Amino acid sequence: IAVDINERKIVYGDDKINKERDTKIDEAHRWKKLAEDLQKKYSSTRYPAWRRRGILRRIRSYHRKARNILEDWARKTSLKIVKLAKRLGYAVTREDLKGLIESLRDLPKDHRKKLIMMGYKRLGK
Repeated sequence: IAVDINERKIVYGDDKINKERDTKIDEAHRWKKLAEDLQKKYSSTRYPAWRRRGILRRIRSYHRKARNILEDWARKTSLKIVKLAKRLGYAVTREDLKGLIESLRDLPKDHRKKLIMMGYKRLGK
């Protein structure tokens, strides 16, 4: 089974079966952006320490939420791919992503963040 990983969709299958799954990158990116916006807003020393502790907990929970969304999505997607491969008796092949980091420098910042967040290694595990 061939696996093609993009920012919006993952497409997997062979010449007869072709399945698509949406990614959760946008949802995770939204939580990450909320955390980063809070960090910018409350990084000033004019806020009391007790208030910054509460905000810090909220920021951590937003980062945790983004990570959990991506990990859950990766586990479920890879499980579906493996189940299909076992059912059909195929091996799984994914695209070669060497040189991806070097090519990221040419992309817009928002797109670059999403691709880095996606964590292709997560799906490989």
